[in-house]
Amino acid sequence: MTTILIVGAADTGRAPIAAALLQRLLDTQYPGARAESAGVLGHDGDPAEVEARDTMLHMGIDLSGHRARSVDDALAAAAALLLAIDSGTALVLRGRFPGA
Repeated sequence: MTTILIVGAADTGRAPIAAALLQRLLDTQYPGARAESAGVLGHDGDPAEVEARDTMLHMGIDLSGHRARSVDDALAAAAALLLAIDSGTALVLRGRFPGA
């Protein structure tokens, strides 16, 4: 299974939204692919922010079960592609996972 890992700061807002939207697209075009999210700031276990949950519910996607997690060596190695949500996160990823 191909995994695309979208990495944000806390994995409670933009990254889980982007992963959910990408997963919706992948389900129709590439059923064997998976979109997931993670963060670089260590908010492990936190739920998606209320604004993220409400926005996605409006679009028919339920993020109520989402829990933030930190990107680590195993997640980075398992992903076919790492996508940073912004340039600051990209800098952190390049520093922590230069070979990814």
